[in-house]
Amino acid sequence: MSEVDDLVDILVKTRGCKLLADKGRQWAPVIESLTLGVIVLLAFCIRLFAVIRFEAVIHEFDPHFNWRTTEYLAEHGFVEFWNWFDNFTWYPLGRVVGNTLFPGLMTTSTLINWCLNGIGLRISVLETCVFFAPLFAGFTSIAAYLLTKEVTNRPESGLFAALFMAICPSYLSRSVAGSYDNEACAIFAIVFSFYAFTMAVKSGSILWGLFAAFAFLYMVASWGGYIFVLNTIAIYMVLVLLIGTFSARHYVAYSLFYVIGTILCLNIPFVNFQAVSSSEHLASHGVFLVMNCYYGTRFVSQYFSRRLFYFLMKLSAVGVASCFLVLVAYLTVTGKTNWSGRSLSLLDPTYAKKYIPIIASVSEHQPSTWANYVMDLHILPFLLPVGIFFCFRWASDASLILGIYGVVAVYFSGMMIRLLLVLSAAACCLGGVAASEILSSLLPQLRHKATWDGSAVRSALGLQRFEKNAETGSVKKIGEKESFGSSDKNGDSNHENDSAESAEAPSACSSSPSFHSTSKLITIIGTSFLFYLLKNFVQHCTWMSAAAYSNPSVVMEHRDPRSGTRIIQDDFREAYYWIRQNTHQKATIASWWDYGYQITSLANRTVIVDNNTWNNTHIATIGLMLGSNEKDAFMILDRLDVDYVLVLSGGVARYASDDIAKFLWPVRIANGVYPDKIAESDFIGMHGYSVDYMATEKFKNSVMYKLCYYRMGEITGNRDFARNQEIGAPELKLQYFDEAFTTENWIVRIYKVRKPANRAPLLNGLSGSFSLPKVKAIAGGEEATTTPSKKGTKGTGGSKATKTTKTSSTTKTVEAPRATRSSSSSTTTSSTSTTTTTKKKNSKKAAKKAGEKDAAKEKDKTAAGAPVSTKASKREKKSSTETSTTTRTATRTAAEKKAAAKDKTAKNSPEKKKKKKKTKK
Repeated sequence: MSEVDDLVDILVKTRGCKLLADKGRQWAPVIESLTLGVIVLLAFCIRLFAVIRFEAVIHEFDPHFNWRTTEYLAEHGFVEFWNWFDNFTWYPLGRVVGNTLFPGLMTTSTLINWCLNGIGLRISVLETCVFFAPLFAGFTSIAAYLLTKEVTNRPESGLFAALFMAICPSYLSRSVAGSYDNEACAIFAIVFSFYAFTMAVKSGSILWGLFAAFAFLYMVASWGGYIFVLNTIAIYMVLVLLIGTFSARHYVAYSLFYVIGTILCLNIPFVNFQAVSSSEHLASHGVFLVMNCYYGTRFVSQYFSRRLFYFLMKLSAVGVASCFLVLVAYLTVTGKTNWSGRSLSLLDPTYAKKYIPIIASVSEHQPSTWANYVMDLHILPFLLPVGIFFCFRWASDASLILGIYGVVAVYFSGMMIRLLLVLSAAACCLGGVAASEILSSLLPQLRHKATWDGSAVRSALGLQRFEKNAETGSVKKIGEKESFGSSDKNGDSNHENDSAESAEAPSACSSSPSFHSTSKLITIIGTSFLFYLLKNFVQHCTWMSAAAYSNPSVVMEHRDPRSGTRIIQDDFREAYYWIRQNTHQKATIASWWDYGYQITSLANRTVIVDNNTWNNTHIATIGLMLGSNEKDAFMILDRLDVDYVLVLSGGVARYASDDIAKFLWPVRIANGVYPDKIAESDFIGMHGYSVDYMATEKFKNSVMYKLCYYRMGEITGNRDFARNQEIGAPELKLQYFDEAFTTENWIVRIYKVRKPANRAPLLNGLSGSFSLPKVKAIAGGEEATTTPSKKGTKGTGGSKATKTTKTSSTTKTVEAPRATRSSSSSTTTSSTSTTTTTKKKNSKKAAKKAGEKDAAKEKDKTAAGAPVSTKASKREKKSSTETSTTTRTATRTAAEKKAAAKDKTAKNSPEKKKKKKKTKK
């Protein structure tokens, strides 16, 4: 090792290295700023893979609702936004949007859009929403740099934290281009809130206290995770009180943060008085009360004796604690303060699965596994404990805040995968602390000779300190355990009494013990290994951003296993476009709640349920419909006034995240509301949950099964490729649904609900109970009587045929005066023949009412060609008039009224008068 040490000494002590070191110290602030700028640029660019490979498109499900509300805010303004009642969601209930969301994301995006358009950069709301998350990722990196630098007083720690924050996979999952969700700005708000409060505690300034309160306000307006920030700061204040380091700076900082922050929270409509009454805020109230009691006792102690003071303090402590507990118990029993379901699931991981299955059904609400930590944090879980160790070892105000933040985040991240996002910011800051401390302890060893004695590890842990005898080379222990930041008897923290070589080595940190000389080869190996891990971290983060988190859910991509060509599956947007173009504007779509936001945003149609999940009964009703047979499901859909049903079926395209895969969750949610109508055991056979011939009969008869597998056997040969199973019921028939549209890859299938005929029961009842009367018809200027035939008998074909005859005859009568003489003669001849035939057909029916004798005389005279008697003609006219009158009063429509008006005009025509004169003669 001596040869390596000598070679390193030669390289380090060259003029080039010394010149580089001098220039580095001189230009350090500039290099620091340029490095931070490059990191911010990297944070923005690494999130653009989705835009490069696809287009500027919104990802996932919740971002579509955020995009839609942002467009409404940008178009209508804040007043209309706060009062917006959205009737396109949760039909027929609707939703008051302004009072049921966190407006920070939409407000920030709208202001950015207005500012850019104001300075001449024409950018749409969609483009603003797509690039919003990458922009705030750069701001979050800056906030992580400021917080970590404030904790360690070292810029290199802040730069490491900013680099980790810029490319951390867990944060990338929620901040890629197109991921327009609340977490895009909430993580920045969390880090900046802790930074502002740290500055308020360190300085005791009222201005920084106000900054901390307003940063907390932005956190409250952005995300429901503001509870985490509030309670973490409350835990920090309790720890400060317990270890005895509480001072006026803490009192000023927390008083401003709590009082101003709570008052500002009341102005957020979705939070409102929950900032005072909810159980999640009780810790902050209690800490504020205890803190004021502590200061009150310190003020009163100078006016009483010690014995009396302790007695009054114990009495007041018991009284205040009792009153607080009674108040909490009263609010809890009366229901004025309750724990939310998500909060209870964090305290008890099994609570959601037992009592609120809709929370447990979300994939990101499942407990985290070790694979999640490795994939989303990579090397940060190994640097995190080292950073926590240094923070608690220093025990300063800033380091304690960061250390408590890391410990609390580690606990909650194990309860829920989604909270790995909260841990990511803490892991990046603490990882920056660890990486900086390790490198700053190793790199200075390259400037002097060293031997390996293991003292570096012991010195780093603060256990023992050694000095080396320059003559003998032996190592001598000079002290036992020593607390952090302590000095020798002379008060010199640099240990001037150490050996000459040890005195030349600079300390790793101004407040930490210096590492003593070690072998340069060991130092080079350790440094190289750390940089190797950092290089792998950068590669892993880049791959995760490009391959895992840059695929929008509305557009899917995969490679052909044979040719390797890129295949795009755009079934979702294809289906939504079809709905938008081919359905009525007021059509109602029923689907599982996962697709509600996308249908409302992309298809612009009304949905029954969506991703807000505020009404568990409504969602359970949809789950019951999907698990019921067709008849029962049709009754539910008819009651909800549903026009179309949308399902996802991945059996053809091998899409494993379809509705069949998640079908048991709708069943469990429905069972929680309708336990007597549906049960999970009805859909699980002897060999588990399957779709083949082993599936239960209730599953095969369910609407979900039928709508997903209807006609699929024609394409796949009765096989489900997603589950690699045979379809248990290949020949399915639908009674209450019609297939309206199926996408190219058979992923999205849309069915139209058959509506019952509104007039069919009434008409069937009338035709079966009553005999329809005769209807008067006019053909060629002659009056005749026709009777609609009954159903099932030979005749003219019922009321429709009668109506057609009347319309056509009326048309002939009206158009007759316009014809020439030759044409009129021909029409007269034809009309005479048609009149004769109609009289022959209807003479038998007229005889029943006029009498058999008159009918026989009328028949003979007509056959002999003699003129009709006046009595018979009058009687015939009278009977026909009576029948026409009764028909008009019973079944005449608006069209028949018009035909009657035309009949009157036809009677008064001059051609009609001429014919009457001829008959008289």
